[in-house]
Amino acid sequence: MVDMKLAFQLCTDTMRSISSRSEDRKARTTVLCSEEISRELYYSCKTVKGVTDAILNNKVTSMFVVVDMLLKVFYKNTPSAQDTQILITSLENNRGETKLQKVSKQYLKLIINALNYSPLKRRLQLITLLNEIKDTDKLATCHENIHIKRDKSINVSPITGKRALSNLKRFVARDKSHPVGTVYKHLFTFKHPDTVECTEPGSCGFITRYSKLGENKWIQELCTNSKDYKDTGIHLHDIITASDMSQYVTWSGNTAPDNKVQVVGYQMWWNDWLPHVTDWVFEEVCVAYDISDYVVTKRD
Repeated sequence: MVDMKLAFQLCTDTMRSISSRSEDRKARTTVLCSEEISRELYYSCKTVKGVTDAILNNKVTSMFVVVDMLLKVFYKNTPSAQDTQILITSLENNRGETKLQKVSKQYLKLIINALNYSPLKRRLQLITLLNEIKDTDKLATCHENIHIKRDKSINVSPITGKRALSNLKRFVARDKSHPVGTVYKHLFTFKHPDTVECTEPGSCGFITRYSKLGENKWIQELCTNSKDYKDTGIHLHDIITASDMSQYVTWSGNTAPDNKVQVVGYQMWWNDWLPHVTDWVFEEVCVAYDISDYVVTKRD
């Protein structure tokens, strides 16, 4: 016979957990990235200790960002082995407090593979560190991120024709001449694994808005207004949150006539580490979506 008291308690606990997660999502920001804040963070962290401090002070919430920061730090100087070990230890010991999104192991493999072709000797120490991160289950994962490729980009700026096409090219290249007021909407098709059944028309997914507010002031946000989804063929579910997203771009280039490499990241580190590659080609914009909460719930 089923213990009704126990069954009721389990049901109550489950509903309380779902309610708590829902309230937590509503409290989260819609901002994916502010380039002004990101630039300040990247340029202020000039050492591995600076990266460690940023993590411990909750200025960083994703290992994807940590990896980008390390690529910049190692390019500028070679940290000591002691500093890198302190970083790893801090990341492992504070995983629960900082709520870091794990980085995908395949993502790291692409970076490590490309760094092998760098002429800079300090790449060896960086590769060693990235391999250590990749092999640490608290920091890297094979199944807790879903990588989503952008379906298309829509220019919603008050600009049309050839100027709009030119602006798109400058956006991809992060050209500073991009006019203030430029706005793009990026469309992604994505059904969260926690969305069991959907009867809404169109495809499950989300839209991000990339806006230039001023010189060196770009901001990227998750669109939550239903008006943004009108006539796009995409609809948004409440479970989707900006805080679970890490955006990056992929490019490819040839280190030799018959050797093509693919690189991933947000700060375009490959221009520094692979200066001999001059034929870089933009491929796509992607979002790594963190589903670790769902994986844990499913496991439990």
